[in-house]
Amino acid sequence: MRILVVGFPGTGKSTMLKILNGHKAEDSSDYTVQFDTNENMHVIFICSESFSNYITDGKYDGYMVVFSLSDVPSYKYAIGICEELICRKRIVLVANKDDLTGTSKRKIHHIPAGKELGIAQFVVSAETGSNIQKPFLSLAKYLLKIPTLSFVEAVPVKTPINKSLTAASLALPRAPIRPSDSLSAAFLAVPRAPIPPSDSLSAARLASTPRKRRERTLRIVGVGDEENEDISEFINNQRPSCCYN
Repeated sequence: MRILVVGFPGTGKSTMLKILNGHKAEDSSDYTVQFDTNENMHVIFICSESFSNYITDGKYDGYMVVFSLSDVPSYKYAIGICEELICRKRIVLVANKDDLTGTSKRKIHHIPAGKELGIAQFVVSAETGSNIQKPFLSLAKYLLKIPTLSFVEAVPVKTPINKSLTAASLALPRAPIRPSDSLSAAFLAVPRAPIPPSDSLSAARLASTPRKRRERTLRIVGVGDEENEDISEFINNQRPSCCYN
């Protein structure tokens, strides 16, 4: 199938074809885009790009009119192209750069042209790959007259990166180290004391064991070979026996 991809400059026509692995022949400016389908066949699009030249050329089977959601003049131009081609061939209207949703760069928020003109309309993002196959599938279903046709391989959708958030996160200061973390680090940095030999350990244990306090007793050395007799026994032995008769 041969289609013409037409639209204002800078609307993302080439980016759409490249993200679908479209390639150019050395002797041609056309892109060849191939899809595998559920019908055990390949669908091949020969895609030509144009701004305004040859848009009414009868050699094309269908048209893909592209405009940018960030460019109002490109939308007005696309409507004019659709009105010119609507009675000729199958047309799909493609609103590109849907990745700009929620930003100040998006200038077009309501697209009534598709409904008013009675043509298929798709909102896509060539930057992320979102919905990028749908316009081609719509053309293939109509031109091949296979309403149940579907493409087997889907284009992986890239999540857009919020550069402002990334820069802000890189600028955030590092959180201070908590006191417990610093104490743990200091504790780990202290070298371990060498293990003392067994003698040193025994001496250390003896030195650390409290000594039992001994009760003081009076010892008197008596006459003869007996020493260290108790004082009460010694006194009783020295008293005259007559005192207790």
